[in-house]
Amino acid sequence: MSDDYEDAEERPAEEELLETELEQSLEDVVGRLRDLADALEDGDELTVANEAVSVTVPTPASDDAVEYELELERERERESDELDEFELEIELEWTAPREETTIEQDGDEDDVPSDAGEDADDS
Repeated sequence: MSDDYEDAEERPAEEELLETELEQSLEDVVGRLRDLADALEDGDELTVANEAVSVTVPTPASDDAVEYELELERERERESDELDEFELEIELEWTAPREETTIEQDGDEDDVPSDAGEDADDS
């Protein structure tokens, strides 16, 4: 990927690298969460992907600080007085050197431009 910004002041502070929303069985979701936890705990890098993009970032070292945010929301369904919809969001935030982050699109690996962020949220 090329850096389309002439100087650092023009670069956005945050760039969404990947977002995926899928409807899957609970068993599949639990498996994905386990895979993420295993990669964070055991690996040197975390790779998340969808059908078009694969993003690899270094995982935090065991002694690094990780910002953890958990949000649980309830939305009452208007069509029914009997159903509530729940949304659980888990967000982790850490820092890593930019040169250790890679993005692969359609099978072509590129270095992330210097304006890329550190996080990705689904595998």
